[in-house]
Amino acid sequence: MGELQVHDVFTPGSYPTNNYVTRSNEAAKKAAKTLKRDIRYGGYFIIVSGPTKVGKTVLVEHTDPDAHVIRGSSIKSVDDLWARFGSKLGIPVSKETGRVTSDKSKWTFWASIGLGGSTAAGEHGLDKSTGETHELHPEDAVPDAIKVARKNGKRVNLVIDDFHFMAPALALEVIRALRGVTEAKGTVTLVTLPHRAKQVPAMVEDIKGRIQHIQVPEWSAAELEEIATQGFRTLNLVDASGFAKDLAMQSYGSPQLMQRLCLAFCDDVNGIEEEQPVHVVLHEPASWDEFYRELEDVGSQTWLRKLHDGPMVRGADRSTYTLHDGRTLDPYPIVLTALQSLLPAKEVSIGILTARIAELLVDPEEAKKMTLGPKLKHMSRIATKRADQDTWDEVQEADPDQFAGADDEKGNTQPAFEYRDETAYILEPFFAYGLRWHYPLAG
Repeated sequence: MGELQVHDVFTPGSYPTNNYVTRSNEAAKKAAKTLKRDIRYGGYFIIVSGPTKVGKTVLVEHTDPDAHVIRGSSIKSVDDLWARFGSKLGIPVSKETGRVTSDKSKWTFWASIGLGGSTAAGEHGLDKSTGETHELHPEDAVPDAIKVARKNGKRVNLVIDDFHFMAPALALEVIRALRGVTEAKGTVTLVTLPHRAKQVPAMVEDIKGRIQHIQVPEWSAAELEEIATQGFRTLNLVDASGFAKDLAMQSYGSPQLMQRLCLAFCDDVNGIEEEQPVHVVLHEPASWDEFYRELEDVGSQTWLRKLHDGPMVRGADRSTYTLHDGRTLDPYPIVLTALQSLLPAKEVSIGILTARIAELLVDPEEAKKMTLGPKLKHMSRIATKRADQDTWDEVQEADPDQFAGADDEKGNTQPAFEYRDETAYILEPFFAYGLRWHYPLAG
């Protein structure tokens, strides 16, 4: 039996070493080419943005395997930023003082970029008159080290993944602290979501000339199929019936979701745990519906519950309406039911949504009485909250704009759902998947 395990090939949430797909989409190819060029140039804040779970971090790691990556959620202060990047770079920052020793011979940074410590570090920061070293602020030490690296033909790329998890006030401090890195011709890459990407240039006026924005598009079905095709080939599996196409259709533009489905299809359905010594033909599950329902995502179910419940009702109960399937529901679950029936479409105008709701109702005329606009605004506001926050329990249904901007002091994720310009958007692939396979929710 082969040594390569199935979970080493299909790797949801981590770098796909054995089935990395070079994308065929022209916008994606341009994004990859531009990212590679800008990292080579140095001196930029590079904002890599795109919908959630489309492989933004994987693209950065593939383009620059030597990049130093930390997560935005791990940064609680600027001192924390330097401590974490110092650790990644091999420029140790003291926990007690928040400073760096000027004895550069103790920095492992030089070896990590292929330079001899004594040659690269020069005088090591030794005070010739006293024979003693002193301490440097990391905001000065790191750019100085990067300057030496650049002079010796080496690149340094500091990456903050999930930059949007930082509160705007902290993000502003972080960007200001990292300006010296770009001035030293190092690269700072911020991996984030579209709404936060637009905010970065406004945060610090004097970095605007050093910002490059690279947008990563959603994956096409053909690109997602290639994940399965390459992975199956690596494991010596034969997809004679074209199952990869079915799996891609249920992945809603997300390579991460595709990886999860492929892993479950190989292991749970076909009993394949590792690379096979001879060709093995894959077979389909006894029930595709049961197979897809087996994959559950707690986060998407949380959002389905919140949007199903809608905002708190004060006063009279909500109006309810009867559907052809016999259920009597209020507008919020009816909206979700209509969106479910319109999948795989993830952008639905209010006109199309209203028409679909009319088809679902016993009395089509009642669709016009729902005043969908305010209901969709409520759902959009709810979706802007973090999943672990309960503030929206206090939102009154009468005022969909009541808490606009209430979460500005906190970092956030991309909303699973959004309503703007008279169009409803499903923005999270796992939410779309959960809506398709796990709604109505049990219980």
